[in-house]
Amino acid sequence: MQSKPDVEVMWRAFELRPEPVPPLDPKGEYLQRAWSTSVYPLAERLGVKMKLPPLQPRSRLAHEAAHWARTQGRFDDYHAAIFRAFFERGEDIGDIEVLMPLATDLGLDMESLRAALKKT
Repeated sequence: MQSKPDVEVMWRAFELRPEPVPPLDPKGEYLQRAWSTSVYPLAERLGVKMKLPPLQPRSRLAHEAAHWARTQGRFDDYHAAIFRAFFERGEDIGDIEVLMPLATDLGLDMESLRAALKKT
């Protein structure tokens, strides 16, 4: 997110469907309708590239990885990488093996992230 001198944004983790709530089916009527009527039109208007991901993973690990990136001073970059992985490429951001390369791509220590995620 591009910073503005007069606005401070503090991202907060929020799981839409924490366990044990079952994830939604991306092929189901609800998500198809929501994306068709709301998400796609807004994304197009804002010039944001998005597609309905083929899965709805648990996001807890992604939130924890983003928190770790904050401790490394790279939250904004890592957070953006998570969004691209999920909303542009449809990757499973609930999988540690998906999250690790995102850190490496930013020059962050993958093993440090792995250790941080194993503590939780």
